[in-house]
Amino acid sequence: MSLLSSDLFFVQRGNNPHKMTASHIIDYVAASPAVHYLGTCDCTAPVGSQLDPNPPLPGDLYINQGTGNVDSSGSDSTDAWVGIQGNPITEGQRVVYDGSSWEIVGNASGGDVIQVTGTAPINVTGDADSPVIGIDDATKTDTGSTRLALDPPNAGDLTSTADTDVLSVPHFNELAGRISTAAGGGIQSVTGDNGVTSSGTTNVTVSGVDATTGVKGVVQLTDAVTTNSTQAVTGTAVEGYAVPLNINSLSSLP
Repeated sequence: MSLLSSDLFFVQRGNNPHKMTASHIIDYVAASPAVHYLGTCDCTAPVGSQLDPNPPLPGDLYINQGTGNVDSSGSDSTDAWVGIQGNPITEGQRVVYDGSSWEIVGNASGGDVIQVTGTAPINVTGDADSPVIGIDDATKTDTGSTRLALDPPNAGDLTSTADTDVLSVPHFNELAGRISTAAGGGIQSVTGDNGVTSSGTTNVTVSGVDATTGVKGVVQLTDAVTTNSTQAVTGTAVEGYAVPLNINSLSSLP
């Protein structure tokens, strides 16, 4: 329901009650200077360099950040909180300059955001009117935001798009399945036999033993007749040094 210009409002000035019509309020608002929000101040401290501009202009508005009594030092609008000196004030209340003195406006708001700051890994960018809140990427040394790795494949390597991606339950289930399969059907031990030997338990090395008389193993071939007991002659050596079975193939004695 809209107000009528003739509607009455109760006004108390000091200890005396009064009435005023809605039209008077409209006239008051229309005649009031435009309000200019200029940031924050601490009215419990001296004016000092807190005002910008100074001298203040009608309609200048600040949000108070101090709690206690308004500072009483100074004597004029450039160095004093004229009009509210000594008055109690709490954090979040507004003070506005009407052209000759300051006024405390409203109760402590507690609901307006004055400043937004971030603590790592939270970061804040943008300006005071439109802050943008973000979170830094996680690293091996710093906490931060991250993402899950790609879905695990049924075989092959577990793939990911970045070193900081985090494995999730499906990845660990996949790994557990692979470990169970390997443990159930994998090789438990390796031993050597019949000319083959092995060493190690986790990383097993398989190698051949040198053959000797009466012992199977690895031998070296030679194309020449030799007395080395660890070498075996080839067909070339036999052909070059042995008497042929068909003596007729030999040349006649000159």
